[in-house]
Amino acid sequence: MKFKLLLSISFVLSILSFLSCDDDSRTVGTSIRPNTDAIDVKADTVSLQAKTVPMDSIYLRTIYGLVGDYHEPLFGSTKADYLCELYCDSASFKAGNDRNTIRIDSVRFNITFFNFVGDSISPMDISVYKVNKPLKRINYTNINPSEYYSPQDIVGQQSFSIHNLAKSSTGGRTISTPLNKELGEFFLKTWKEEPNVLAKPDNLKKRFPGFYITSRFGKGTLINVDYSIFDIHYSYLGKTKDAKRDSTYHAIFSLSVTPEVIQMNHVENKNPELLNKDNADRTYIKSPAGVCTQISIPLKEILNKKNNLIINSAKFSLTGNTPLESVSKLPRPSRLLFINKDSLNTFFIERKLPDSKSSYILTNSNLLNINTSKGKESNKYTFSSSDPSSIGNIAPLINHYAELKAKGTAVPDVLNYMLIPIDIETNDLGYVSNIYNSMTPASAILRTDPKYMKLSLIFSKYNNN
Repeated sequence: MKFKLLLSISFVLSILSFLSCDDDSRTVGTSIRPNTDAIDVKADTVSLQAKTVPMDSIYLRTIYGLVGDYHEPLFGSTKADYLCELYCDSASFKAGNDRNTIRIDSVRFNITFFNFVGDSISPMDISVYKVNKPLKRINYTNINPSEYYSPQDIVGQQSFSIHNLAKSSTGGRTISTPLNKELGEFFLKTWKEEPNVLAKPDNLKKRFPGFYITSRFGKGTLINVDYSIFDIHYSYLGKTKDAKRDSTYHAIFSLSVTPEVIQMNHVENKNPELLNKDNADRTYIKSPAGVCTQISIPLKEILNKKNNLIINSAKFSLTGNTPLESVSKLPRPSRLLFINKDSLNTFFIERKLPDSKSSYILTNSNLLNINTSKGKESNKYTFSSSDPSSIGNIAPLINHYAELKAKGTAVPDVLNYMLIPIDIETNDLGYVSNIYNSMTPASAILRTDPKYMKLSLIFSKYNNN
């Protein structure tokens, strides 16, 4: 009996391996039974539905800022800016001989970035305003910045074009915007008189809530901000090394925007009418907070086919429309979150990770270096897995709902899942530790005509006869 069971399991695995190599399997309702064992195996397919839906607002959990205004003929315009707190941890000035000798030389707000979309020679500006009240911890991309600043509170402005910004040795560029020296005087006075204010961010934001960073002119560039740093350049008197005379020394008091403090990205998308039409052969994805694709899975139909069988495999991948995508100048998102529509609102707020039930990560084949045999890019989004044999398999998702139904819990006839561009962080072991909704401008066009929207299923049952 044990030998037969092992033989049966081996047979199922061989069938799974064979069918996983055939993304366009047309086997429907086929029953397979070898003469030497007692296992039933059935292969089947169901059709999925897809449509483009607006994503006007999404919860902001991100580690990147976004600023600028960019128009793209196919996907429309995106305008973005951000509000931010400053992180401090017992921040202090160097006093030298006497803290009264400290003099503020200049104040700057520095934005460092590595990536952007648009025209590198297009002129634009960075305008910096003081925020007049504490930022909210939970916020969305459709926030209204005017609730947090007044136009008269501008503290600095800098005009530039990316082409004229020098690259660092690591490839980054920095926009350094001069700010009013009064800001430096405020922080120096606070440090002298109320040092506890600079002891931690919760103290600081009550006295200085932060900055609003925007662009008031220029419509050709959108910048992904990697680092935002507030610098106060100052000088002070101190003894020389031989302690025989006083000398003037220069230093920088710096406060950064870090993941420990609040950063609020405001995004406005104007999508062309094309994105609001139902196209049977394609759907669209645009980030940040533009449009996304909704996939509908016919759960009731699958469970009817399942009957008393076990679902061993539910293979599915998404294919990009490379020729149509080539028209857009936006990059393709590397990873997508495949998430139950009902779970989307809480996923980022509660800092969840994919559970292979209500959520999965899909990875683009170009990131995985998966190409066709002829060397052409395959441009597929495949369900990721730490187990290579489980890549592209969403059987755990279907089995989860099958188990709920078996326990008497009501389940929907159709499951609606959303595709959202994401950024991820991994720990030292390479496992995903954090997921953020992507603020990187990106777009994708998915092939959704019937031949690309098939979920290939394999069922099995061991007959204990």
